[in-house]
Amino acid sequence: MKIPARIFGATMLSLFFCNTYANYLKQSLDVCSSHQAVAAPYGYFKLPVVELAKDDSLNVFKENYPAVYKKLVKKFENVESLKYTRGNKVVYLSFTNNGHKVDACYSQAGFIRYSISYVGNTLPETLIGKIKTVYPAYTIFYGKCIRVNSDTIYQVILENIYEYRVVNFSNEEMEEIQKSRK
Repeated sequence: MKIPARIFGATMLSLFFCNTYANYLKQSLDVCSSHQAVAAPYGYFKLPVVELAKDDSLNVFKENYPAVYKKLVKKFENVESLKYTRGNKVVYLSFTNNGHKVDACYSQAGFIRYSISYVGNTLPETLIGKIKTVYPAYTIFYGKCIRVNSDTIYQVILENIYEYRVVNFSNEEMEEIQKSRK
């Protein structure tokens, strides 16, 4: 009788811990799904664990971070759907600007650390021309504009029927950084 009782007790304890962990994961997912996570490009930056902001309205953001707000509206003219999180002396932002999703990081003093604009197929004509010249058999799948300090990098994913290619454009230079089969 002792062995079935121990098995029952171990099973109940295991279920209790599994339930507790499942509830923890559910709460974590609820937080992530109710706020857009702001992510930096892999390999460029690592984000610390940040506290989610309680109120996401633009007016409250303007009151809490006037220096960041001033620089934000100067750099991005049509900020909509602003979400933000606070880190250690930085503010991570996620918003839309002219219909494109943008993730950005500002110091609390208002200096921009980086921004990533997910531009889709809306790329500068010079880049489109260069892509058509070098990769005539490919179409533009997706693009993003990464701004770090004074540098601007366009990262473009090209595709054809067989493969994808990831190409970076920086200062009139083009570099293919990845190629993968479909």
